[in-house]
Amino acid sequence: MSRSLMTFVFASVVALPAIAHAGKACREDVERYCKDIKAGEGRIAECLKGHEAELSASCKDHRAKKQADAKKFHEACQADRDTLCKDVQPGQGRVAACMRANEAKLSAPCKAQKATAKARIREVIKACRADLKAHCKGVKADDGGKAACLHEHAAELSTECKEELDEDL
Repeated sequence: MSRSLMTFVFASVVALPAIAHAGKACREDVERYCKDIKAGEGRIAECLKGHEAELSASCKDHRAKKQADAKKFHEACQADRDTLCKDVQPGQGRVAACMRANEAKLSAPCKAQKATAKARIREVIKACRADLKAHCKGVKADDGGKAACLHEHAAELSTECKEELDEDL
């Protein structure tokens, strides 16, 4: 599995709840409130946040769960980031690269969260490999570029990829 693809999916699995359209539970809400918003860079999440009071109960519940999952991951690894990567300027995958470079030094809770994410990554890569090759070839994985690409091509994705991504969104 390529490092760039791993970076893409790792970022996607951890960050998509914050940057994407929140899958099946929020699909109707996205269509209703955010259909003209281009996916990527947190635009859909911001749109949903702006309509928080109007969102369906299932979307609110889903977003709360995904935010709790992201918080759990963040909390498990924050001390490691602060210690091991304190001088690294965030952006363009630099912190993720630092964390990878220091993987042997990560705390047990961070390693556990990372292992969970890696298992999820493998599932997403397996389901979306053909879609990534067909629609996102040449797109950099850094900063969610491939995730944004998949969202831009959402209507063209295979059923298998859509269903797998819906697990995280």
